[in-house]
Amino acid sequence: MNIPDHIKKSAEEAVASLLPTKSANRYNDEYKKFIKWCNDNTIIEYSEVVLLAYFKTKSETLKASTLWTTYSMLESTLSIKHNINISKYSKLVAFLKRQNDLYQPKKSQIFTEKQIETFLQTASNEKFSLIKTALIIAISGACRKSELTNLSTDAVQFLEHMLVIKLCDTKNKCNRTFVINNKPWINIVCTYYNLRPPNIDHKRFFIYYCNNKCTRQPVGVNTFGSMPCKIAEFLQLSNAKSFTGHCFRRTSATLLSGKEASFLDVKRHGGWKSSTVAEGYIEDSLHDKITIADQLTSGSSQPSTSCNELSSTVCEKVRHISGVASNEQLASEPTSFNTERLTSVGESVGQITSVALDDVKSGITITNCQHFTINFNINK
Repeated sequence: MNIPDHIKKSAEEAVASLLPTKSANRYNDEYKKFIKWCNDNTIIEYSEVVLLAYFKTKSETLKASTLWTTYSMLESTLSIKHNINISKYSKLVAFLKRQNDLYQPKKSQIFTEKQIETFLQTASNEKFSLIKTALIIAISGACRKSELTNLSTDAVQFLEHMLVIKLCDTKNKCNRTFVINNKPWINIVCTYYNLRPPNIDHKRFFIYYCNNKCTRQPVGVNTFGSMPCKIAEFLQLSNAKSFTGHCFRRTSATLLSGKEASFLDVKRHGGWKSSTVAEGYIEDSLHDKITIADQLTSGSSQPSTSCNELSSTVCEKVRHISGVASNEQLASEPTSFNTERLTSVGESVGQITSVALDDVKSGITITNCQHFTINFNINK
């Protein structure tokens, strides 16, 4: 097929843009490593057997999570450069899943609500103003290190009783907005912001702070990654090194889930599209275990009322309130109810709601259940 050169060039540019912009170099580096391994082993065709052998070699030195990252990069690059779809290699996928079964990921520790308040109230502003501000914003918005790094002054809106912060250019292309309305927290952020020197030639919100004054140099991503460890050291926690750069985001998700927020609220808060990823950020805390135990055992010491006993009680209440003495009379006579007196049924028996009047004529039978609702609708 005779394709003009300018069409070929345009197609090549389109293909080059298929890789993620920020990490395209990492994708290409991983692809080059694979090609070099193939050349060293005189391999010219990239089949499932070849990929299995390559990942078997990689598994001897890499963790399962890194293997999956490598797989994802090769999946994209081999598809773009060689039109090979390795996602169809079922044996390769099964091998990676097996490696994942044996892998226990190490996750960052999180701060409790009490530890956060202790740090904010006791740490001196002269030394920790920057870290305090970063902690407040990160916890309030479940921020990543990169999001804190790229936060601009234009994205922070100072209102009378709150701060409104907008996060753009996030990792998963999902813009988020969150609010800080805790007055002491607002004061800490405002105090730090007011120390900014004039005539700064950039709009980065976070700049270095030392001896109660700010410099013009913006804070880098690695500095944010080390902040949780510094907070843990200040609080004299024994495992300070285990508070890594993911700490703020995991802490925020865990605190929100502990406030009985829905899982959808947690996903929206952190901008997670995957439920599996969101679940991975929520710490399986002892407090949650205690709450579950309380829910399982609450009321277990109280004698339970059987369905038959409750059914009999309901019928007796209905007969008493309606002035009918027996089921036979209920079946033969029209049933009339006093709406004011019927309220006593729910007060005496529990929450008794939703049964049609036609069913009442032959009595009420409830079997094989633990929880039910009976409603009385009386039309005057």
